[in-house]
Amino acid sequence: MDGLQLSPFTERLGALKGWGYYAQMGYWVLGDHDILGYPSYGRPIHVDLSQPQARARHGLQVVARLDQLGLGYRGASRGGQDDAKTPNGNVDVTSFTLGVNYWATRHLRVSVNYGYYSLPARSALSELHEVSARVGVQF
Repeated sequence: MDGLQLSPFTERLGALKGWGYYAQMGYWVLGDHDILGYPSYGRPIHVDLSQPQARARHGLQVVARLDQLGLGYRGASRGGQDDAKTPNGNVDVTSFTLGVNYWATRHLRVSVNYGYYSLPARSALSELHEVSARVGVQF
């Protein structure tokens, strides 16, 4: 509130409340999560020069994810009066994503994803489909 009298903006007395969650699962069709290595820098790499170099392993992972978000906004819930320009109401969004990750080595990954988004009926789009691809290089 301090300094609000000098601002060209008005005090906001609305409340935004909501909920959200996601569930995700994956399955290794080829290989397993060992290709990713340890999740920290704490474990040093062991090199045995008396053995031939091991071939790079590869893996194929299929993943699925479901997200849901529900929000409600009331512009004058904590005081003041409703304004016709205030976007009061609820927004419910559901998304479902399928992905395939191919790990050529632990340092090179190629991903292809398909996403489906169900948006509120009053929005410009009620459904959205998305296909994306990514190449990841990590050291």
